[in-house]
Formats: sequence, structure tokens, C-alpha cells
Amino acid sequence: MEKIVNAILGTIMTALARGDRVELRGFGVFAVKTRGARTGRNPRDGSKVVVSEGGPDLQDEPGQSLLHGSGGWHLGMAGVGGRSLL
Repeated sequence: MEKIVNAILGTIMTALARGDRVELRGFGVFAVKTRGARTGRNPRDGSKVVVSEGGPDLQDEPGQSLLHGSGGWHLGMAGVGGRSLL
């Protein structure tokens, strides 16, 4: 079982490293995106600061089955339907 899981995760990681978008139906969508340079604000004094381009960020979006789940599990606030994972 461990070899199967490792093979699947390896395939997903290879696809993400190539810049591909990975969709696992019902579970979620994963993609690697690079954040561009932008102007931000210093929270202490409110002055503008230039934020350089960032490195790659893994972005994920949970699927409907994971959000609203089966078996009573869902992502969200405690006390709202089934058992919360957050």
C-alpha cells in the first residue's frame, strides 16, 4: 500500500514541478503559481514598500466532496453540519 501511495504522490509532484495543474475529482485541485512583484505597505508606519517577485507557491482548492463530505466530515467551522476538520 505504501508503494502505491508513494507512486501516486511522486506522479503528482512531478506534474506540479512541470507546472501542470493537478485535479483529483472530489478531493481538490492543485497548481503551482508564482507571485509577481507588487507594492505593499509597511504595517508599522503605512509607508509603501516594493515586494519583489516571490518563489513558487502551491495553491490548492478543496473539492466539493471534501468540503461537504461523506461520512459526516467536512471542512469548515465546528458545529455546522457533521464533524469539522478545522
